[in-house]
Amino acid sequence: MTNLFISRNLFRLSCCLFFCSVAINPVFAEERSPQIKHNSSLPVITPTTPAAKEKMTQGLQRIQQGQVAQAIQLFNEAIALDPELWQAHYNLGLAYRQAGDLQKAADAFYQTVVIQPNFALGFASIGGILLDVQNWSQAQQYLEQAIAVDPNLAIAHYNFGLLHRQFGRTAAAIQAWETANQLAPNLTEAAIQLAEAYLDGDRIKQAEHLITTALKQNPRLPAVHYLQGRVAEARGNPEAALSAFRKASDLDKNYANAYFAAAQTLIRNERESAAIPLLDYALLLYTQQEQTEWMRAAQNLRQQL
Repeated sequence: MTNLFISRNLFRLSCCLFFCSVAINPVFAEERSPQIKHNSSLPVITPTTPAAKEKMTQGLQRIQQGQVAQAIQLFNEAIALDPELWQAHYNLGLAYRQAGDLQKAADAFYQTVVIQPNFALGFASIGGILLDVQNWSQAQQYLEQAIAVDPNLAIAHYNFGLLHRQFGRTAAAIQAWETANQLAPNLTEAAIQLAEAYLDGDRIKQAEHLITTALKQNPRLPAVHYLQGRVAEARGNPEAALSAFRKASDLDKNYANAYFAAAQTLIRNERESAAIPLLDYALLLYTQQEQTEWMRAAQNLRQQL
């Protein structure tokens, strides 16, 4: 089963890259293939370009202040002043994505790559949204385009790994995440996905190395502690496993897998009475989060007690 607490595309990372970089100079309801321009002409400079860039800078500042609605307005004003300012289109897409409007985000990203067809992150961002809405075929097309433009774009390889895993292509998923991890060693999400895949394949030593590194990079990421618990369980150390699962749930009270894993560990160690509250809470969370497969697994285990 897919761990939905870990399995998510790296859209948030790309948001950070552009929102925090002031100097940065598709519609999935329809199955349309964009006609991308592939010329390398110089950008058009209009008399209003400086004013447009100023609006975009103001928009980035609003994002940093958490004022997403105001940022969206400023990015739109920048685009009205200079429709060819592709950075404004991209940042508008990020803002819409942060606001939860995937349709408008995809439209803005599409405009970005129409204006700037060599911007691989634009294609990867569209692919990320298409993964979110489970439009697998179009997601693959955009991720392939992203990698064609920039073979070293770690985010695209990471998202490709998620796509491969969705269809049970475990070996291809591992290869994609290994590539992402090699290209961007600090990309904790890629290391986490890879570690989980290694654990599922009984490659404990390799998983443990990745998790140790990830803990140093981001000690407050619940998924890392959850996987650390799985390693401890595989090593035959239930107390260390329970401690790691507890840390994951402390960091994220809604991390259902941490409660479920802790319950499983307790049951394996004949501590059913302690496991039942954790299992019941995991089942509640799975139900609320509509994680059907995990909900069924928790229900089956509960019925055995």
